[in-house]
Amino acid sequence: MDTLISASNYLSTTPSIAAPHHAAFKASPTGGSAKRAKPKLAKDLIAPSYAWGLSYLIYAVSLYLGLGTVSFIVATSALTLIIKIPIILTATLLAGFGLSMLAQAGHEGMHGSMIPNKIISAVLGIGASSMVLTYFEVGFAMRHWAHHRFTNRMNDPDIHPSAHLTIWWQRVLFSRPLYNKIYFKNTIVMALGKPFKIDYSMSYSLKTQIAFARFNLIVAFGVFSAYSYVVYLNPLAGLFIIGLPHIAALIITSCQSYVDHAGLDADDLNNAYSRTSLLMTALSFGTNYHLEHHAYPHVPCYRLPRVHKLLLAANAIPNPQHVIVPSFWGAYKAVGKAYKPNQPKEDFNPFIIS
Repeated sequence: MDTLISASNYLSTTPSIAAPHHAAFKASPTGGSAKRAKPKLAKDLIAPSYAWGLSYLIYAVSLYLGLGTVSFIVATSALTLIIKIPIILTATLLAGFGLSMLAQAGHEGMHGSMIPNKIISAVLGIGASSMVLTYFEVGFAMRHWAHHRFTNRMNDPDIHPSAHLTIWWQRVLFSRPLYNKIYFKNTIVMALGKPFKIDYSMSYSLKTQIAFARFNLIVAFGVFSAYSYVVYLNPLAGLFIIGLPHIAALIITSCQSYVDHAGLDADDLNNAYSRTSLLMTALSFGTNYHLEHHAYPHVPCYRLPRVHKLLLAANAIPNPQHVIVPSFWGAYKAVGKAYKPNQPKEDFNPFIIS
């Protein structure tokens, strides 16, 4: 059975790689120390956990369907409208974050970080993320390794599709449908056994990638059928449990690329944000520590808060005032910041375990 290529031997399996910058980095244009080493991580920070991984999935599903159900119950109750509206809005927003977490579960799964078994981790992630209509994790993952290798650089595949969206409301309304269209096309191409060439692809064999893509399409069709049946049986239930949370998730996930990277440069430990609000962590299960994820892509999201503390203790972040965002709503200011490549095509290998 194929497994994810380990972080320690990734470099030897990938052709034409520039000298890795994983051990140290230069100061960014915004200031900071000239050269700092990333601390080594203990094995307990790197190894995925069955308990934590399954807790992530249960929590995300409960947040989505549980709060969606609360919204439906309140909407169909005898409560007055002035009481119903704030409860429904709050429950819908929280259910949207649950859906966003399910999409992120696909990301964790394809990184092999959900649970210890890499293949099952990917399968669980694909299955969970398929609960988000129109989102296809395999199509996203086909480009994601290149995003890590070229973060905020000319060859970062996450930047160019939305480059024409420069106003915040355009990004909120249109970026997610735009990216999901690309991911769907990628998944179809992979499922047909005709993947296109990309600088750095997923660290699974082609046979496994094709199987993942076909599984993604099958599960997505099953989920769509189940949702359609719910709407057929009870349109109001479909609206409040499925429809409105998906609208909320569309807005939340449309902001994702920007709250992760917009307004930053391409230097290691300065190319992503660390959104440290406790509320953000509660609604993201640790995926909000995106700076830490890019520094150590092999670390499960539920351990990233501990990695954050380790980086702070080691004084390893050159510009903490620029990349650490303690405010929940303050993190969304990045939706209006410039998101464009700011350095030439050059890669580094973040997959090596320091």
